[in-house]
Amino acid sequence: MASTPDMVNIPFLEQEQGLLSQLNAMRLQHQLCDVTVRAGEQEFHCHQAVLAASSGHFHSIFVQGVLCFPKKPSNESLDLSFVSPEVFTIILDFIYTANLKCPAEIVGDVLQAAKMLEIPPLIKQLPVFVAGSMNSNKVQRLSVDTPQPASSRQTCSTAPSGVAVPDSLTEMLMEPDGSADQTASTSALGNVVVKQELSPSPPPENEL
Repeated sequence: MASTPDMVNIPFLEQEQGLLSQLNAMRLQHQLCDVTVRAGEQEFHCHQAVLAASSGHFHSIFVQGVLCFPKKPSNESLDLSFVSPEVFTIILDFIYTANLKCPAEIVGDVLQAAKMLEIPPLIKQLPVFVAGSMNSNKVQRLSVDTPQPASSRQTCSTAPSGVAVPDSLTEMLMEPDGSADQTASTSALGNVVVKQELSPSPPPENEL
């Protein structure tokens, strides 16, 4: 029985990084691009193989043929109606560079688009940043000075950042957590406005 020859296994990380970098350079120069993705009014020249390898959504289109997309390279266009050009630019840069650069205020939008495009790394990591941002905003919103005694209380309280906060707002922020739960449940109604009609008051006795 022949013996199995010894195998040499040497990983070259620079090859992996260099390959992705070269693909990104080819994308920016529109070299060998075989699909055009349209988000809003902006067009993005891409490689089907790179998109399919990074996104379950694109894999189902290009490989599994869910939308009967041409199998042969034909530089066809694909419309994404559910993502803005700004968000898709960020996601596309991530796919081709393995690095996410995103303004903090639209991290939630990027996460939502990543879920629809089925990009596992973003789906796994971005909720941590979204939750951290929400907690940070909550702490900053509730960070007010301890109310002073009534005898020496001024018309406004001062937050640690030096911003004057009206006493009414300070008292509202210092209420028990029950009020916060009520606010959260109200916002979950999806901006539904409920109007309450007041019953007319009875006429004065002298008009009867």
